[in-house]
Amino acid sequence: MAKLEDLTEPAHRSLAQSFIKPELLARLSKAELRLRVKAAKAILDRAVGLPQESHLALHQHARKILRAEPVVDYWEELGRRTQMALNAPAAVRLEYRALVDTYEAASEYPAGLLHAVEQVLLGKNVVDPELRTVAEAAIAHAKVAA
Repeated sequence: MAKLEDLTEPAHRSLAQSFIKPELLARLSKAELRLRVKAAKAILDRAVGLPQESHLALHQHARKILRAEPVVDYWEELGRRTQMALNAPAAVRLEYRALVDTYEAASEYPAGLLHAVEQVLLGKNVVDPELRTVAEAAIAHAKVAA
């Protein structure tokens, strides 16, 4: 269970406090919280000085990263929904696929995290040590929470 106190930098703590609901915070691993906030802060820093439209788009992207459900929960739910779409009768398969696409578009994660979780769950190597550590922590946290 992650807590705001797990974030040592005041700017990161403030960002998490502003955008991550307590219920979600309790469902994240400490490592996933730190990576999300670090990624969102980097995105927000890049937004400074950009034209308004670009600035707003980057802010929206950062907020989606901070507000998304835990990555393991997302990966499992996405797999379940995708399987439902594949098994749906032909007459409604497109509607099911549209629901999957909407679900995918609603959540965003730091670059590489979703792939790292998938690789770890499949027993494959993750080259980036930070992503591997976060993926392993998120998976372990999801097993404990279940």
